[in-house]
Amino acid sequence: MLLIPVETCHYDEFTDIKELARFLTELSVCDYFFALKPPMSTGLAALLTAIELIDGNWKSVGLESFLHRVRVVAKCDYNTKEILECKSRLRDTYIQGGFSTKEATDNDRGVDGGGSPVCVSNIS
Repeated sequence: MLLIPVETCHYDEFTDIKELARFLTELSVCDYFFALKPPMSTGLAALLTAIELIDGNWKSVGLESFLHRVRVVAKCDYNTKEILECKSRLRDTYIQGGFSTKEATDNDRGVDGGGSPVCVSNIS
């Protein structure tokens, strides 16, 4: 979290990213997939996923600065297969759990076809 350039985003966006990253990290504890991954990979994946899911105005400048800091200060490559797999798994878990308002709303309407084939809630 210390590597996020807070001067390039609003305090509310920074707080939202921090809270969502924390929540994603908590979700990872429920999945054995993450038990086999280094904590750095899971933590960075949670932070990157939170940044992607939060629609902020700072992304263009702030994201580049953050990724540069991750590479230089933390000496971590954020494009490794392991981190990308963790990001994908966290994002899928978050969306499938119904935690994302937009995706949850789309799923409720059957936009992605993922509704139950025996659901009777839409019968009039």
